[in-house]
Amino acid sequence: KGEQLAALADNGTRVLTEVTVAHHCSMRNSINRTSVLFVSISFVVLLLISLSWLIFYYVQRFRYIHAKDRLSRRLCSAAKKALSKIPTKHIKLGDKEVQGDGECCAICIEPYRTSEVVRILPCRHEFHRGCIDPWLVEHRTCPMCKMDILKHYGFV
Repeated sequence: KGEQLAALADNGTRVLTEVTVAHHCSMRNSINRTSVLFVSISFVVLLLISLSWLIFYYVQRFRYIHAKDRLSRRLCSAAKKALSKIPTKHIKLGDKEVQGDGECCAICIEPYRTSEVVRILPCRHEFHRGCIDPWLVEHRTCPMCKMDILKHYGFV
């Protein structure tokens, strides 16, 4: 209708218009208080649920990490006790480790030499003491056959 009025005014036709306020619309009145209250309470409840879940998650994670650390320390301590029970041997000139082709340590791939110290595991595998000790503290198994030293010596 606005374009028609503009066309009439352009033609020189006399146009009489009346402007009245039909309905006063206020944003303040159009928002229902119940809706605002519902949205506010829903937001607070959702915030509390999220915060509770986050706290629960981090408490569980903290407990898991500390339990894992305690278990690791306990197993490391048990491995060190088991190491003290595993016999060692000083290689001498006539020993089988230095005769013929000679055996070598499976960890460092170096042949055994006279006056070196080897550790003989219960599974009868032999390794340099300096090679096998850190391995057993970390892994607690023979690198060749995977025999568990903690089970063998009754620590687990």
